[in-house]
Amino acid sequence: MAAVKGRTHRTGVADAVQFKTRIHAARRAKASQVADALGISLGAYIDALLDREQLDERGRPVWWQDPVPRDQEELPLSHSA
Repeated sequence: MAAVKGRTHRTGVADAVQFKTRIHAARRAKASQVADALGISLGAYIDALLDREQLDERGRPVWWQDPVPRDQEELPLSHSA
């Protein structure tokens, strides 16, 4: 595959692994747009985001506000009839 014009060549990824996930098309487009604006690959952009992620004392992102299932003391079951 030919290099993208204007994009810098990424080094230090000899031990890199493939990262597969499904996300909304609009978010993928946004991430690709940001990577293109920076002149880097999408993989390099995701690496940079993860490198800068701030974690709390439990290893969770500091911005995460939703409940974490393993923190629940009871199973979230509705009362049976």
